[in-house]
Amino acid sequence: VPDRHNRLSGKVTDASFTGVSTQYLVMTTWGDEWIIFEQNRSADLHQLGDEVVIHWAPEHTFGLEIPAGGRRCRPSRLRSPRHRRGRPLPHPA
Repeated sequence: VPDRHNRLSGKVTDASFTGVSTQYLVMTTWGDEWIIFEQNRSADLHQLGDEVVIHWAPEHTFGLEIPAGGRRCRPSRLRSPRHRRGRPLPHPA
């Protein structure tokens, strides 16, 4: 892992091959589950239960604001086609 990269450790809890990439669910050591996309460059895929180190360059980092009231906002709602005039349309239940 390059010195200046962000990094975290976790365990693979799910893996889905999506064609050009694989989507992994990784449970971090502090109990958050992250969704990770990795471009398929080889046949070596991580298996369920594998301990992994995830790392990325700091310039590829961005944060999502938690709205007032502490409710988390789903990234898919931030820039979805369901937005009209800057306001989200009601999300189907």
